[in-house]
Amino acid sequence: MDQNHDEKKLSEALRNAPGRIQVPLFPGFMRPNGFLTSARGCHGLFYYYLSAMRNYEHEDGRIVYEGDTDPIVKYRNLFTSICALYGVPSEHMCKYWDVVDAQAELMGLPLLPDKEEYRFNTSSIILLN
Repeated sequence: MDQNHDEKKLSEALRNAPGRIQVPLFPGFMRPNGFLTSARGCHGLFYYYLSAMRNYEHEDGRIVYEGDTDPIVKYRNLFTSICALYGVPSEHMCKYWDVVDAQAELMGLPLLPDKEEYRFNTSSIILLN
């Protein structure tokens, strides 16, 4: 099964889920207090940034005991899951990296490394789908 099909299937399942799924929105970081826009994709990418950064900061310090498997964070899966949760196409969400980076810098937070395994842009989304 290809990645694009999996993403569409997850989006459809979330849309048809009973009840309403609440996603984090960050109105306190929207203009004029911050750089985020009102677009759901912008808030979704900021949520991805926060989640990915939390995992990235702990990658080097993880303790793995003998016999245990090393936990591997799959950032691509995290990204596509958050896209589906927010109901935003991945191509749309990845357009807000400049805004999310500006917000992180305003808050004094480090940026995710500028590597394809952490940051996805329009061309990488197309290639991976």
